[in-house]
Amino acid sequence: MASEPMAPEPPVLTGQAPAPAGDAALRSARSAATATAAAARRVAKSAVGPRPGQDTVLDVVPTARSTAAQATGPTEPGRIDKVDRAAQTDRAAQTDRAAQTDQAAQTDRADRASRTDRADRTDRADGVARAAGAVPTAQADPPSGRASALWHPRLPGRKPKLVRGSGVTVHGQIENWLADAIATGRLAPGDRLPTEQDLSGWLGVSRMTLRHALAELAQRGLVTRTVGRSGGTFVAEPKVEQDLTVLAGFSEQLRRHGLVAGARVLAAAEIAASAAASAALEIGVGDPVYEVRRLRLAGGQPILIEHSLFPAERCPGLLDYRLDGSLYELLEEKYGQRPYRAKESLEPVTAGVREAEALGVSEGAPLMLVERTAYAQSGLPLEFARDLFRGDRTKVVVWTSELAGEL
Repeated sequence: MASEPMAPEPPVLTGQAPAPAGDAALRSARSAATATAAAARRVAKSAVGPRPGQDTVLDVVPTARSTAAQATGPTEPGRIDKVDRAAQTDRAAQTDRAAQTDQAAQTDRADRASRTDRADRTDRADGVARAAGAVPTAQADPPSGRASALWHPRLPGRKPKLVRGSGVTVHGQIENWLADAIATGRLAPGDRLPTEQDLSGWLGVSRMTLRHALAELAQRGLVTRTVGRSGGTFVAEPKVEQDLTVLAGFSEQLRRHGLVAGARVLAAAEIAASAAASAALEIGVGDPVYEVRRLRLAGGQPILIEHSLFPAERCPGLLDYRLDGSLYELLEEKYGQRPYRAKESLEPVTAGVREAEALGVSEGAPLMLVERTAYAQSGLPLEFARDLFRGDRTKVVVWTSELAGEL
């Protein structure tokens, strides 16, 4: 029987050059691995924090190795080792860069913490210096453009030292401090105070405490408060002084202060005298009197409501003249009689509906009632008046001495 032909033995590899097809596969695998590693680096850079970036790199490296294996198919162990070493080198580089990023972030956090700690130590040192009554050298002059522990760029002088204890209120101390700044001219009319949040934080008090102080100042007419985008707390115009020491009309007193006086006649009529009017004017009950009610203005703003009664027999035809000027000057010019002395009494009251509407205040706002009986030099009464002054826009001044002749 004829023997079967033997199959040829496979050729033995002796280190000769690989087939051209193997070279192409290896180059394709390396290119795929390089592209995958580059994608891993981009993912690592966009990741937040070093650890997520490292995890991403570690997750992607096996993908690179798998891609290389799929591209080359079954290859020799030496070629696979080359691909693994390349992937491991890229992974080590990515890990090193992530560690550097983590170190830089830690350094930045340490710098911020150090700056915050220095600022806290400075504030504590300022507090100790204020308690000792000394001013640190660095704070001797107010800094410009920002608030500090002792100075505020929008307020005059140093921050007040607030005392917390029984028998004294913090809001009262803030009220007195701001009122003193307004009275001395350090805060001028129209100046805008800092916001409640800014001012309360600078003073170290709650916003409720600050609001209490500002409400008291507004009640005294020292500040005005408005709401809205352009609102805030503003220093009010100075109050109009009404000097009761000397007998002078409202127009004359305003001229002394450089203000323009105005009058708007609300009512003018002849009426019968009431019991109170007859007693004050020394006439009979029911005798004719001229009633003149006017709204007095200072710089165009309503200040008071005048309600005057004049005996008709002593100034006949008074209502035929203009009544929007000084009535005292009118009495002197037309009748040769001018009030020479007067008896005046003061009484705090609140605004009713009619008074509030005329004066431009809210119902219940504080007013000062001045009741006056004016006498001519002969001793006859010329006027009985009841004037209502706005409490937030006027203040009464009275000079006193031991002897009236020394005034």
